Amino acid sequence: MAEEIRKLAEKLPLSKKISEEALKIYKEIETEPFPKEYKAETSIYLACDKYSCALVRKLPKPKSKILRRARKKTGIMPNLEAIDRVDAICELINKGKNVSRKAKEILKKYKEKYPSDYYGKAPSITAAAAVYIASKLCGEPISQDELREYLGITTLSIRNRYRDIAEKLPSEYSWLIRFL
Repeated sequence: MAEEIRKLAEKLPLSKKISEEALKIYKEIETEPFPKEYKAETSIYLACDKYSCALVRKLPKPKSKILRRARKKTGIMPNLEAIDRVDAICELINKGKNVSRKAKEILKKYKEKYPSDYYGKAPSITAAAAVYIASKLCGEPISQDELREYLGITTLSIRNRYRDIAEKLPSEYSWLIRFL
């Protein structure tokens, strides 16, 4: 089992935490009647899904039957909203509850004022941008490059999204554009 995940992980720059999570998931679905390769793919896919990691796009999407069964067995469902992805991203990048709380506050305000922008953009990028802003505001900064490494989201996407959020939110965040 570990061998199958290791082979796939070599193709992607997965963080240690995502690789460890994929191994846990594999153990949960190990008894499913599917080839090892499919279970390994599905395990990595779900680990990335859990932590809102975009690196999963480099893998083929798992077969729907095994994905459905694995989701049911593990309880890992897709997070469709940006605000639902914040805790997982903060856990992945080792940021505390303050950053998570602040990012959710930012996203809540953004969602209330600009729902079409909030829902019209990729939730993982929106969540990453909010976490980026919140980490700066909470004095626990993380660089765009670090977010790129952890999440597989380009720095350009993060930069464009945080600027969009900061420009549209009240003046308490707009000053960030000059400093971020």
